[in-house]
Amino acid sequence: MRTPEVRNERGVALAMAVFALVVIGALVAGTFMAGRLEQRGGQNSIYQAQAFEAAEAGLATTVANWDPDWNELAIGDSLQLGTVSIGGTLAPGVSYQPTLVRTGEQNFLVRSTGMRSYGAGVLAQRTVGQLTKLIFAAVPIRAALTARGDLEVRGTADLYGINGDPPDWGSETELREACPYDATVVPSAEVSGEIRVSGTPTMNPPPVDSSEAVGDTAMYLGPYNDLVEMATLVLGNGTMSPMPMLTLDSLPVCDESIQTNWGEPENLITACKDYFPIIYRAGNLRLQNGRGQGILLVDGDLELAGNFTFAGIIMTRGAFRASHGTNDVYGTVLAANALLDDINLAGTPQVQFSTCAINRALQRSGKARPLLERAWAQLY
Repeated sequence: MRTPEVRNERGVALAMAVFALVVIGALVAGTFMAGRLEQRGGQNSIYQAQAFEAAEAGLATTVANWDPDWNELAIGDSLQLGTVSIGGTLAPGVSYQPTLVRTGEQNFLVRSTGMRSYGAGVLAQRTVGQLTKLIFAAVPIRAALTARGDLEVRGTADLYGINGDPPDWGSETELREACPYDATVVPSAEVSGEIRVSGTPTMNPPPVDSSEAVGDTAMYLGPYNDLVEMATLVLGNGTMSPMPMLTLDSLPVCDESIQTNWGEPENLITACKDYFPIIYRAGNLRLQNGRGQGILLVDGDLELAGNFTFAGIIMTRGAFRASHGTNDVYGTVLAANALLDDINLAGTPQVQFSTCAINRALQRSGKARPLLERAWAQLY
């Protein structure tokens, strides 16, 4: 029997090797493509997460560091703040930009857009929003001067509970729109102790006795402590002469970094007329020669030693004394002292009840706080 002839099959191994290489290359390319897509998807997820966290950081930072200037925004208006970079060297290109929209008398919508950028391009962007409400300290104001303890009025001191404006405020259109005229009348003084009068002082309407006058009670200490936490100026000196100050720039602005700058109540340095700081002194305080406005908080005794003007709210846990020359307070004074120290008014001081000065000071003290329910939303 004859054996079949074997044909020449040289070159088959090469073809099979090439085919195998093509198959293996396709598998490697597919695996690489899948890995690349997985890597890019992971990077995009990281970029989205970074943008979202930046938006959240912007929202929290804006609400926590609320600027009193934003309280002046008109209803319906919006304000876009500057872009803030937060990534540093670990995550360069991460930033946020907040936007404020006033939706009501005390309500704001705070939006924050977080971005993850590379060069001039934006890799990811997320926006969140939060509804907030302005919270103001509920200061118990019932008289031009409210005190727990005795009240002593001597000389030609003046106490007026009939509402009035600080000098020149009524002629300023902007200020008049900010606090329209209010015909409110309160007692010139409300005290829980004895009222002693000597000389020819003016007290209109007459002072009243009240066991409910402020003291170291919850209705006084609650708002007082709230305002202390919001203090924008913490004093370290027992004697001061505050005056409004401007920066030395080519275009001067009110220099709010100076501890002795308490704003401008007399409309002389107009750049400081909208500056209403919350001022806190942990001990006694003596003021002589100068002027200021806002909310003044003193843990100890407060003495106005002459030629001093203040517009707003004064709250002291110690004695309040005004003597030795001209001292004018427009707004209200509340003094509380567990030792029941006297309240002494001598010389030619004046305490003039003013809803305009009070409301302007409180308006500037308002801080935004998130609503209790359904305040947060992811916008896009």
